[in-house]
Amino acid sequence: MAVYLAQRGYDVWITNFRGCGVEPYRCDEGGWSHSIDTLAILDAPTLIDNVIRITGKKPYWIGHSMGGMVLYMYLQGVRFEGDPADFRVVSDPELVEERNGKLVGGIAIASPPAMWWPRHHPFQIATESSIGRSLIGTMVLWNRLRGPFAPRVRLGSNAKKAVMNRPRGIKFLSRSPIGIMLYNRRNTDSETSTSLVKWGADDVSAHMNIQLIDSVWNINFRQYFPFIFRDDPYDYTLNMPLITAPMLFLTGDKDFANWEGIKRYGFDRISSAAKEFVMLPGYGHTDLVMGRHVSEDVYPLIARWMEDMTAEGD
Repeated sequence: MAVYLAQRGYDVWITNFRGCGVEPYRCDEGGWSHSIDTLAILDAPTLIDNVIRITGKKPYWIGHSMGGMVLYMYLQGVRFEGDPADFRVVSDPELVEERNGKLVGGIAIASPPAMWWPRHHPFQIATESSIGRSLIGTMVLWNRLRGPFAPRVRLGSNAKKAVMNRPRGIKFLSRSPIGIMLYNRRNTDSETSTSLVKWGADDVSAHMNIQLIDSVWNINFRQYFPFIFRDDPYDYTLNMPLITAPMLFLTGDKDFANWEGIKRYGFDRISSAAKEFVMLPGYGHTDLVMGRHVSEDVYPLIARWMEDMTAEGD
């Protein structure tokens, strides 16, 4: 996608959040104590402000999966309040206006604003069963307990080790629950699947893990909060109407981040005057950016929308 857009005259910046990337572009700042809130409140504004400072132009933000979720959070004008060890996330009206005005537009690809699935969907059945609820609760508790001692969850590192033993490693991953969630195998070739794990898989922090698992438990996506939290945690799903920047939502009917949930809790809720929702049949989660036919199905669609937004801005 970066090459496709660069060939059409766009100045493309590929960024890494803390804890992500490969040398010489790896970022390991922060000691793995960060949450997803940290990415939206500290990292995203730094990235956007510096691109604007260097180029003198408003950028587009294209985010896949959690990259799009961070975009939602950023546009809600959130900031930290209180002691860093016991912080609250709050939305600042001045930051809402400022941040929505800094982008030409945002493109969220397979980015769920809530972990919602319709009745009888396999994920709905799994997450609302007694066994599923117990497993989710155990995972949250385990990450809370391990956080102070082992804050880095080596999801990416372990996945990379598995694909080193190709082809058995990639075959195992592709048939595992994680692999089924990540992409539609019919829409992705073996080499691309291997590259995805080898170059695109990164570790996460225990705090990030807690936030993601908590959203499966509660449906709504909320701020990270410790064991004892006096106030109601900030709810990003409920505050989606704060978003006014132009937005394009892209999803697929095979995506585990259900397209109906993305439309209901994202597209339908935001206040943007310019917004578009596209669901592509046959596409899963990551094959929306690296599937067999993305150069014909996905990239031109994104480029067309960007051209339309740029023309409206002129």
